Amino acid sequence: MRVTCTTETGNAPKTRFDVIIDVGSSLSIRERAILFNSARRCEVAKILLGKIDVAYALTCET
Repeated sequence: MRVTCTTETGNAPKTRFDVIIDVGSSLSIRERAILFNSARRCEVAKILLGKIDVAYALTCET
């Protein structure tokens, strides 16, 4: 697997991930499709593809 990340700044900053998955030649076309679709639908992919909000808080507990 190879992942590259590109970040653009400016008025509408965005980040793009390019993912290349090499499964070799021993899998059937059906098995490759199942594996590829599973990777695209995993929980991490859902997080990365959806809108992400980050909430920061600073506390000082004594």
